[in-house]
Amino acid sequence: MKKLALVTVLLCLLAPGLPAKTKKLNMTGWISDMACARKSVDKAIGADHADCARRCGSNGEMVAFVAEPDHRIYGLDNPFMVRGLEGQRVSLTVQPGATPDVLHIVGVQETATDH
Repeated sequence: MKKLALVTVLLCLLAPGLPAKTKKLNMTGWISDMACARKSVDKAIGADHADCARRCGSNGEMVAFVAEPDHRIYGLDNPFMVRGLEGQRVSLTVQPGATPDVLHIVGVQETATDH
């Protein structure tokens, strides 16, 4: 009985360290850069902003994903997945990143522009 209790206590202590299954989400929005998205999200989305987003990205600015329809701004912890898609509307399959405002991309697909 003591061994069973000890094993139960050990499992309870170790359980928080076990990896949890992370839910994947599908989101649609625009690839931009964090500096412009924070200044004016309406100006930071769309094909007209693509060159500016590329320049900002090459200068070290964080790549941003502007989600539709609420224009919430997210950072991306693996921006290489969307390199070359600046200014494009995309559908992302994501998992939560290290913080609530960061996403981890699992898959990406360009989508039709209806903006």
